Amino acid sequence: MKEFNVSPESLIKRYDRLKSDRVNWDQMWEELATYLMPGKVDFISTTTRGTKRAAEVYDSTGIHALQILSASLHGSLTSPSTKWFGLRFRQDELNEDKDAKDWLEQCSKSMFQEFGKSNFSTEVAESYQDMVGFGTACLQFDVKTKDAQFDGFNFRACHLAEVVISESEEGRIDTVFRKIKLTARQAKQKFGDDAGDKAIKALEKDPDKEFEYIQAVFPREIQGEVAMVAPPHMRPWACYYISVIDKKICKESGYYELPYMVPRWGKTTGDIYGFGPGCVARPDIKTLNESRKLAMKAWEKSIDPPLKALQNGILGKIDMRPSTVTYVRDMNSLLPITNATNWNADQLMLGDVRASVRRIFFSDQLELNEGPQMTATEVQVRYELMQRLLGPTLGRLQSEFLNPIVERAFYSMLRGQALPPMPE
Repeated sequence: MKEFNVSPESLIKRYDRLKSDRVNWDQMWEELATYLMPGKVDFISTTTRGTKRAAEVYDSTGIHALQILSASLHGSLTSPSTKWFGLRFRQDELNEDKDAKDWLEQCSKSMFQEFGKSNFSTEVAESYQDMVGFGTACLQFDVKTKDAQFDGFNFRACHLAEVVISESEEGRIDTVFRKIKLTARQAKQKFGDDAGDKAIKALEKDPDKEFEYIQAVFPREIQGEVAMVAPPHMRPWACYYISVIDKKICKESGYYELPYMVPRWGKTTGDIYGFGPGCVARPDIKTLNESRKLAMKAWEKSIDPPLKALQNGILGKIDMRPSTVTYVRDMNSLLPITNATNWNADQLMLGDVRASVRRIFFSDQLELNEGPQMTATEVQVRYELMQRLLGPTLGRLQSEFLNPIVERAFYSMLRGQALPPMPE
């Protein structure tokens, strides 16, 4: 194995470089989050936790359409009620062997049970929303151990503001940097005495003070095959945790597989980050939101119209409260200003733009009757419908998202001896 010469300064510099390369994406994602997922702003601006984040949204058509499409993807591709994957050997002769096929079937059942025990369903649903809205998502897949034994899966849908990525020569995501914030107490729990001088000093006076850390995951240059069980520094994927303020490596580790899945809805040649229906529908969503805002102003004027009066034609002040009297010199001195809003044209325009947004998100085609639990036939119908509408996207999802999840789950359980005994 070729030794890696890494330093905290070089890793922080690389993160800053990757972060600066996506400034334009941050601006677009901030705008998309404002109208589609108000709870996921903070790409450029920083808001205080718990503050109102949907003050600029006047129409929820885009939000609803995004939820329908992301829920349809979740229900058809990774339904928690139906086993959504299968296993095969690469050698055709093994796929024809009954004992081998039975073993793979038992393995897939064990894996599906572990997915059900974990938080996979909730976190992958959030990843689908990111992918539909922003065109790119990031799902962290960790394997829990207890006393060096396999203890289940843990998933986390990462906010895109935290993550920067880089591609390999083949166009696959192979480098992920993630900036996280930990309190001094959390840093001590995670890194022990290596949490950094500033965090250790803060433990006594302010244990809840937050510090920034960067997790860097990238491939190692390994020659030859990797053993089934290897120490962390000998595994194919290097992992470093760096304290930003102290410029210190707090922890070095490694993975057998890339623990981050970064699916992209669609991608333009030369770009690293993807684009999704939210990017396509952005002009219509902004138009709809602004039109709705103007319509609400016109509606307010129609209900409570402004008044016009002759100069010196009013005695005292105008009193708009119920059962009050305003004295005028002439009965025609105080009149409402007529609102000339064409409500029919306004409704026609809003209807056309709403229909355009729904078409971009495939809402009309994907709204099937939902029940407490879909039958296998309903799942198959939905999957076939998704294949017709989203053929290229599903192919990208399979290679960048679903296959890596299944492969990491299988090999993690195999190494942890959590799968049934292998037949002879």
